[in-house]
Amino acid sequence: TIAGTLLGHALLVAAYAGVFGQAWQMNWQGAVVLGGAIAMSSTAIVVKLLYDKVEVDTIAGRLTIGVLVLQDVFAILVLAFQPNFDDPQVLPVAKALGAAAVLLAGGFILSRFVLARVFGWLLIVGLLPVYP
Repeated sequence: TIAGTLLGHALLVAAYAGVFGQAWQMNWQGAVVLGGAIAMSSTAIVVKLLYDKVEVDTIAGRLTIGVLVLQDVFAILVLAFQPNFDDPQVLPVAKALGAAAVLLAGGFILSRFVLARVFGWLLIVGLLPVYP
């Protein structure tokens, strides 16, 4: 199940954090970040195993890949938006989310209004080929 997979991933992160945190004498926050980064690489290994067993296109294979990708997305969000785990604060996370929203809105406006006119002009001038 998805809950079992998430629990397994959390236990994997904890195990990596414990092993590497003790070996490198890290604080617990740094060890959790390192454990999450190491556990994230499991997606590539699992996809390769599913591909070798020709199970990528099965329902179980698709669900497994979907769960692993979601775990990776959440891990990336945590690593990207919280730069300091020794002193977690809301303001840096809010700034990063706001900047991401501004970039997303700017890209949408650019592609919707500006690029449409540029490509239309290129078609009229004849610099853009027309395929039937």
